[in-house]
Amino acid sequence: MDDAADNHGLVCAFHLDPVQPFDGDALVSSGDAASRPRWLHFNVADARARRWLQEESGLPPAAVKALIEPDPRVHVERIGAGMLAVLSDVHHDFGTDPEGFGKIRV
Repeated sequence: MDDAADNHGLVCAFHLDPVQPFDGDALVSSGDAASRPRWLHFNVADARARRWLQEESGLPPAAVKALIEPDPRVHVERIGAGMLAVLSDVHHDFGTDPEGFGKIRV
């Protein structure tokens, strides 16, 4: 598969300010579009997403580790010049075991 066509496990992506959806080209874009704030939603169960985050994202190692390694605690912490938030995922079936809830990492 052509690397430019590979979405690297990207589920969806948005430019922020103003909010506009965009596709997997976000991972290879350059220029003005790449300098705008972005929201990239990855499926970290996908090995391509973990590989992209580790090798191509340009994020500090501590941020990558926080995004891809499981952490059961709901918390917010400072990582370098940024912030990490681990939030509980929202489920509609509240009769399930709360330990089964997923986590969202931002």
